[in-house]
Amino acid sequence: MTPFIRMTKAEILRVGLALGVPYRETWSCYQNNDRACGVCSSCHYRREAFRACGIPDPIEYEE
Repeated sequence: MTPFIRMTKAEILRVGLALGVPYRETWSCYQNNDRACGVCSSCHYRREAFRACGIPDPIEYEE
């Protein structure tokens, strides 16, 4: 099953927010550093989703 396949990243983020997902404890970056790189495609899509929802991303980025 792929319940989120037709949803945008912002729509998925909104569902997670409604469910109380602790986004401060989630990680999307492909790098294995102390902070997310902020530039890989996964970071890019995550940042865009938070921006589209009008809320700050709670994790720290290197840049």
